[in-house]
Amino acid sequence: MRSRGWLALLPMLFVGVGCIVTDGNDPSTLTKPFHNPGLAADNVMLRIAIVERPVGDTFLDRGVWQHTDEMIGEFDERLVRVENGFRIGHIVGPPPGELQRLLLSDATVAKLRVFAVGKTIDIHLSGEHPEASFAIVKNKKRSDVTLEKARYCFEIGARFDEFGRTVLAFDPKVETGDLVLPVHAKPDRSMWELNREKACKRYPELSWEVTLDSNQTVIVGGRVERDRAIGQQAFIDGADTGGSQRLLVICNCRPPQVSLPQPVNDDERTRINSAPPPLALQAGTSGTPRR
Repeated sequence: MRSRGWLALLPMLFVGVGCIVTDGNDPSTLTKPFHNPGLAADNVMLRIAIVERPVGDTFLDRGVWQHTDEMIGEFDERLVRVENGFRIGHIVGPPPGELQRLLLSDATVAKLRVFAVGKTIDIHLSGEHPEASFAIVKNKKRSDVTLEKARYCFEIGARFDEFGRTVLAFDPKVETGDLVLPVHAKPDRSMWELNREKACKRYPELSWEVTLDSNQTVIVGGRVERDRAIGQQAFIDGADTGGSQRLLVICNCRPPQVSLPQPVNDDERTRINSAPPPLALQAGTSGTPRR
């Protein structure tokens, strides 16, 4: 049974300075204290979770969206997202109680990611499908795609705007089972380097940006009604057969900045990120672990 002390920390899950570190798929790590609040100046810090429920779940379909602002980007950009089955919104105020409950569920996949501006991370939205069929809609033209050993992903990049806010760039892509060369030439062709990326199909025409203040949360999901669109397929398994659907939840855990961040070298970033947390933060995030 979870302790009453941990329940008192629920509002800190996605708001305030009490962002929680999580590792991999172990939900018990939701209670681990945050160990590196002193970020390097050019580091982004995101708390990322994927909530999963049966297809048609009332809260994921409608309830959670009543707490969001979906007016992100220009009208044409929003139309492209709708046509391709994606749905995006900023959470207005603290996350609703039902979302907080789902975030604490044993089924929730959650972790904290820290990376430098100019780098990217991958967020996997699904497991691997032996074969995936989906549609891309561009300029009102629909193109059907079929890929083997496919896994839907977002590649996430980040930058800071003139106010120090975090701007996230979402680039949809689908990893495939295609073979790739173990090495490739650097862009300047000066030398060969190890190829760490899996084979994938990218769809930059579907990319978008989201601006987040400190402790602000954005959610991304799929539209059940957009039959076989890439967004629907990425977030929903078995839309017609009673499968499951997922919701991506991202909180910007970067503390407010007094001045615009300046890049630092790798040694300085390592020193800053390994610093112990302030005593006040240690006290604020301490609690009885879940059993």
